[in-house]
Amino acid sequence: MSSLAQPTRSTFSHILARAFDMSINPSFDAHPIEGAIVGKLVVSFGEIELLFGLVAAAALGNQNMALRAMYRSRSTGGRIDLADVLMRDTFVKVNLKPIYEETLGAVRHCLKIRNQYAHCHWAHGSDGLYFSQLEDAANRAQGFDYDHKHIGLSLLKEQQAFFDNMKLMLLYLGDNLNAALGRTNLSCPKPPVLPLPNLHNPASQHVPHWLSEDAKHQHLERALEAEGTHPQRVRPPSVLRLTEEEWIAKYRKEGRPLPD
Repeated sequence: MSSLAQPTRSTFSHILARAFDMSINPSFDAHPIEGAIVGKLVVSFGEIELLFGLVAAAALGNQNMALRAMYRSRSTGGRIDLADVLMRDTFVKVNLKPIYEETLGAVRHCLKIRNQYAHCHWAHGSDGLYFSQLEDAANRAQGFDYDHKHIGLSLLKEQQAFFDNMKLMLLYLGDNLNAALGRTNLSCPKPPVLPLPNLHNPASQHVPHWLSEDAKHQHLERALEAEGTHPQRVRPPSVLRLTEEEWIAKYRKEGRPLPD
């Protein structure tokens, strides 16, 4: 487990005292294969972003203008949104809206995966890596309790395959656009359509072992609520409220003698 896994229960001096005995991210030291994939996903999104921008440039017919406009923004999400504005109408006009929408959705999903790993705190257990979004903790009404999301090697490999396929999707999208505009003939094979990988494993199935019993219970409660599987609260049976006349009618219908 990362020594920083629960900073609210550690003093800064305690963390500082142990800092000289550890690397910057001991969780990746404990799980180097998983850590390598996470690193690749974080830094590789820039390639997806640039390819998406080049498709926008092809739609606009001006590469310099499209890329200069995109990269004036410091926000990665803002760049994707701007590229969407620049190219959407062209794809609609050449009847390529369905393939464009599918590709745009995949690009945005890759961005979600990249962002959750780029802006988080890491911890680990014997079952793999855990990450936490500290912004979510800060936005709670009080305290600084945060949730741990689990990722394992199997899911990371699925996400990596989705990123790799994203490049083929963008090349295929650009190729279809150029063909529809009469610039070239179709040459790129259609890539496989992969389902959107999960952002993380179900939190209800992965409760960090280092948490206290109260914290484990809280983790499970939040996980079930987020996953929409929280058991419904059992409401006490309502008390039937009848008027005197209704009670008399009820007793007579059931064949019971009236109470004194």
